[in-house]
Amino acid sequence: MRSTIFLACLVVSAVFSPAFQVKNEPVVFAGPAHGSLVLMGGGMTQDDISKRFVELGGGAQCRLVVIPSAIDSERLTPEGLERLKSNAPGMFHLQEAVILHARSRAEADSTEFVKPLETASAVWILGGDADKLADLYVGTRTEKAIASVTERGGVVGGTSAGALILSQFVSHVAADTQAQYARKFTGFGFFRNTTLAPHWTARDSTRRKILIAFNAHPEALGIAIDESTAAVVTGSKLEVVGNGAVGLYDGKEYNGQPYLLIPAGKSIDMNTITLPVARAKMAEEK
Repeated sequence: MRSTIFLACLVVSAVFSPAFQVKNEPVVFAGPAHGSLVLMGGGMTQDDISKRFVELGGGAQCRLVVIPSAIDSERLTPEGLERLKSNAPGMFHLQEAVILHARSRAEADSTEFVKPLETASAVWILGGDADKLADLYVGTRTEKAIASVTERGGVVGGTSAGALILSQFVSHVAADTQAQYARKFTGFGFFRNTTLAPHWTARDSTRRKILIAFNAHPEALGIAIDESTAAVVTGSKLEVVGNGAVGLYDGKEYNGQPYLLIPAGKSIDMNTITLPVARAKMAEEK
């Protein structure tokens, strides 16, 4: 009798163990439970993109924080930051914006530094070097405070590297060598089980390398975004806004292409996206 009870306990323990659940649960591609993401592929910011971003951030009541930390250090001088403070509100047709740039991880992890984020309804992360964003902010109070913006129903967005850091996995799609392709790090993970590629059709060399970079994460959905184009993600809905298109690389083929094309003005329910069995198996064995 005791042996039977022991075996039953083992079965129950296995069913409810984290490892067992992760292996059997379907992969979910979705943004935050609350709020929205605006992921831009670089290039010039379109009025329709900035307008949508501000609307999601509260419209006329939008309280915007801009994070420029991915920009070259030479440009992030006190004078450069002051110019950015003057110019940033105009990008979004707002009266003001707070510029937030940490000089170190210690500063990014301080309670004083994150105070502007505690009342923000919108955060925009500028492009540049995604490694710098990861080194400064991943795992700090700043990352948690940015996540809280969406928890309050606000919006978090970024362009190029600023969009990359919002995904779960970040690969170096502009790398020059195979060794550099292997360099990857985990982003904020606000867009679960995804990896992004900005500047999609504008950089042909990058476009040819996308499959290699995306294959570094067979468990993730690859999302390529054109310049002057944004993927607006609310829950499981992804809508394309701007001049170009978004390509979803899910390991399948569509009309002879390795991606599902979503043009501007169209949307897709991410719940309809599944990974092929072969790719899912590759991820499981990784």
